[in-house]
Amino acid sequence: MRVACPGLFSSFEKTAAIVVPSQELARAASQQLVSEQLRSGAETWTRPSITTFDAWLASRWQQARYRTSVPALLSPSQEHVLWQQIIEQEAPQLFDASAAARLAMRTAALLSEWRLPLEGEHWADHADAQAFRNWLRLFRETCRRRNWMSRSELSYAVPEWIARGACDREPTVFACFAEPSPAVRECATRFQPVQQTTPSAISHKAFDCVSAELEAVARQARALHEADPSRSIGIFVPDLARRLAQVERVFERVCYPTGSQRPSTDSVFAITAARPLIEHPLAANALLIAEVGRPRIRQADACAMLRSPFIKGAQRERDQRARADVLLRRGRDLDVTLREMENASRNCETLQTVWSAVRRVLRDKPDEAEPAVWSRFLSDLLKATGWLSEVDLTTEEQQTVEEWNRALSSLSALGLVTGEMTYEQALGHLRRLLQRPGPERGDPLSPIQIIDAPAAHGLEFDVAIVTGMSDESWPPQIETSPLLPIAL
Repeated sequence: MRVACPGLFSSFEKTAAIVVPSQELARAASQQLVSEQLRSGAETWTRPSITTFDAWLASRWQQARYRTSVPALLSPSQEHVLWQQIIEQEAPQLFDASAAARLAMRTAALLSEWRLPLEGEHWADHADAQAFRNWLRLFRETCRRRNWMSRSELSYAVPEWIARGACDREPTVFACFAEPSPAVRECATRFQPVQQTTPSAISHKAFDCVSAELEAVARQARALHEADPSRSIGIFVPDLARRLAQVERVFERVCYPTGSQRPSTDSVFAITAARPLIEHPLAANALLIAEVGRPRIRQADACAMLRSPFIKGAQRERDQRARADVLLRRGRDLDVTLREMENASRNCETLQTVWSAVRRVLRDKPDEAEPAVWSRFLSDLLKATGWLSEVDLTTEEQQTVEEWNRALSSLSALGLVTGEMTYEQALGHLRRLLQRPGPERGDPLSPIQIIDAPAAHGLEFDVAIVTGMSDESWPPQIETSPLLPIAL
């Protein structure tokens, strides 16, 4: 996998910062730099900054905050909570304020990126757009009053900071932007275009269904890799996130037919999409343990906790805990208490010590507290159960644990925009934070790269295979916002 940009290496040699549109391009450019330096015989080199546009804007804010007075930058999770608070106040009849907050955040980003006006006749005939404009006004007023700023406002502020010397005017190259938005053009001084290449050969084949096509593509990719392991193979799948489970299952079966599991980082194929973190067993199990903080626990959750392989002593007491599971189910209660779980597992010596440690943590549980307090409470609860203390983690599981810890840190940071909250509210925020993507399968070194079709621009492979080219999915739909007038 390479970046199709002819002037990239001259920028590397000048140690210029590289700004690219997507994380996929940033990973490919970083790996390309390493490969080129090793090929030239270099043993050490200065690694230039290679980031996405959003990350570059955030780095400019980091510089400005140490040189001048700038507002505090809200994290995406903090922005989401602030939007949700405003929407719940202004439109309490909405069924899902959290989803509306996500949509409002994306709409505000579009307004900023494309410099769309907030005034004009287009807004008058669109009720949803008028409601959004009112939310945005309240959002900006709140930020100004509390000396905050959102990510969408950075593209306005950064050119001004650079002009007055609050940020370094370091050499920066904006590479592989197919159609730079007005926000990018205002910040950029130099562009490197994508190199247009002509394929040496093109062939096509029709299939009756998606599963048959994916099977054929996987077998073709494996054959190409076995014929030349140094060849880079790009497979572009439209709406990859929705088809992720099917794609991973097919390629796992074709590339590893014996069923042997490979570590995610050593896989012959990489998928640049990931399941939400909340769907990973480790994160789901941690949320399961968090249910102990409730007065009553659903029986299904309580039984799953007894069978959890991640709690201390699970391997040694698996038979006793299985019998405790059966005993708890015989009660046929919809929910149970911690005391009933203790009674069912009284023959599990290690588990009894776990319950004692859990009770010591629960003894200090407040009715309401700041998010930082609930973050520490959840960490203490997991520690009391011996979570992962006797488990050898794979690379993917270690990455999942790191993402879980980042989610707890994000929960703690919500205290900037929220007051005290109940345990139920804290768990609700944590579940939303765990909707972020988990660890991906493979890495940029994997010879077979499976990528979402819209991310294809700017990447170059020895062999490219495009799937799903039906009239229903091509050309890919343009993502717009229902909160914007169609004319805009």
